[in-house]
Amino acid sequence: MDGQLVLEHGGFELLDLGSWVPLVGQTSSRNVSKGQAYQFRLRAGNKIDMILGEVNWDNRDWEVRALGGDKATDAFRRLERGLRMGVQRLTKGKAFAEIRVARCRDNDWSNMFQTTEAEMKGIIGAPLGSFLKKFGAIEVGRREDVLGDTSNRRNDLAVVFNDDDSLVPIITYFVTRVLPISQNVQA
Repeated sequence: MDGQLVLEHGGFELLDLGSWVPLVGQTSSRNVSKGQAYQFRLRAGNKIDMILGEVNWDNRDWEVRALGGDKATDAFRRLERGLRMGVQRLTKGKAFAEIRVARCRDNDWSNMFQTTEAEMKGIIGAPLGSFLKKFGAIEVGRREDVLGDTSNRRNDLAVVFNDDDSLVPIITYFVTRVLPISQNVQA
């Protein structure tokens, strides 16, 4: 169950396992549904070995989440209990995900917070937009700029990609959840 290497960054390897598994559970919108999860394997030496999934639920919800794993620190086990990333479908074959960053609190617990391009550059070690565009992102920036959003979330960051793309959502999840937790980014 090695898979194809799609990313090596920050001491981690992310591998595309090329397989779907059935799933029953609670979606990001808190509905119970059946779905299919496209699997990726996350490894960091002999400390982390987890399965991440891009989940397409039968009720049309779409999210990225940790599915479980053989090895993980307590901080990474938090990914199994939450910190999912929802994906929203747009028109004309496009989708978007909001870019929010996991920040650690006491007792290996973390929550999601609004972030900036400067903070993400510090976490990734490269500009967010150019990093995600290497993997197929179409647009990266403030929701107002990339979606025309005028709501109170217009300044939140978002990534737009093709709605048949599994790589951009998993890479976005990696840079907004995995890397910040590994770097102990504080709330």
